[in-house]
Amino acid sequence: MLCVHSLSALFLPIAYNPAAMDSPNFLIVGAEKCGTTWLADMLRQHPRAFIPAEKELHYFNRQFSDFPEIKNFNFDKPLAWYLKFFAAAKESQVIGEACPAYFWDDSAAARIHAFNPALKILILLRNPAERTFSAYRFWMQRGIYLRIPFRAAVTQHRELLLKRSLYFAQVKRYFDLFPRDQIKVWITDSADSTMTDILTQAEDFLALTSLVPASASQRANVTADARNLTLNWLTARVRRFVRRQRLFVPLLDLLREINFAQQVEGWRVQNKVKSAAPTTVAMMTDDERDWIQNLLKDDIAQLEKLLGINLEHWQ
Repeated sequence: MLCVHSLSALFLPIAYNPAAMDSPNFLIVGAEKCGTTWLADMLRQHPRAFIPAEKELHYFNRQFSDFPEIKNFNFDKPLAWYLKFFAAAKESQVIGEACPAYFWDDSAAARIHAFNPALKILILLRNPAERTFSAYRFWMQRGIYLRIPFRAAVTQHRELLLKRSLYFAQVKRYFDLFPRDQIKVWITDSADSTMTDILTQAEDFLALTSLVPASASQRANVTADARNLTLNWLTARVRRFVRRQRLFVPLLDLLREINFAQQVEGWRVQNKVKSAAPTTVAMMTDDERDWIQNLLKDDIAQLEKLLGINLEHWQ
């Protein structure tokens, strides 16, 4: 069995000093469409927390989020590239990042553990049927596919949609590597807690004083239909070609440094219809809901045992 030192040598191109001030000590890892953006936005407003303005650095995941068949070129970059995003952190701040790809990517958990086994891991989960349907709408809006029925999308894009809703193996990867007291899991649609409760619990987990911004009740990154879906589809095709050919990687790094990615994201948001509403299971037909829940039921049962909680409201 590989020890942590040998794993570090395998995954990391330069030595890592866990005592360094400008390096993360917590990660919000997932799952997609379960509130990671919201939690990062809330913690970013805390004076004793530092999360880079750049969203989702994608350093530990081997696969791209939108095109998982293509290797993520950030995966091979030196550690210095990653740490520079945290250089502005103050000594008094806890430092973190939010990236859902670290939850579903098969390589990420081990690479994160090799990076720093003392990291705190924050995991947000919601009804996996709702998550699947929300992801179906999200990737359509992103232009990964044009308008196709829900069942067809899940069948054709299983890696993007269904696999990422099978939480058991994803949570277990972290449980197998990190002590349980370094991991906090929230069920965001539980009747026992509100999103404000989750925020205050996250702050306590990170040893922060409680601070609830006025915007805490507002959802972030709500999925919506695109005004011009064809435009997003064409943009996605260009993005896929550039990534597959590994073209313009130095240029892409430069654009990221000047926060161009955030501007592009702003254009995509402007291409959404304005009547965006959070996805709910009720948006599915009865047949679609029964079909997807049948695909998920065994995984939910395994997750219940792993977490030691009742998840019957997901069934």
